[in-house]
Amino acid sequence: MDLINKVNKNDSIYSSLQVNKTYYLMQLKKQYETVKIAILGLQNSNRNECLFFYIIQSLSYWNLKDYENALKTIDMCLKEFSKKLYT
Repeated sequence: MDLINKVNKNDSIYSSLQVNKTYYLMQLKKQYETVKIAILGLQNSNRNECLFFYIIQSLSYWNLKDYENALKTIDMCLKEFSKKLYT
């Protein structure tokens, strides 16, 4: 985790590593931190990475037993990706 934190935000692998970071944080049961990074990742990442951020964010909400936000996140993901798949 320390190595991921040292990568510069302007580095080409930064957003990909943020996906990994959210996965590791979720495994460490740091759900709130995972959600924060996923939200930031959704604002700054490419389409493929966004899909992973949505999935990890919804799972983190689910693990927090925040089912309403988990379902909202899944709904946003479905709207985002179904719209782009057919346009």
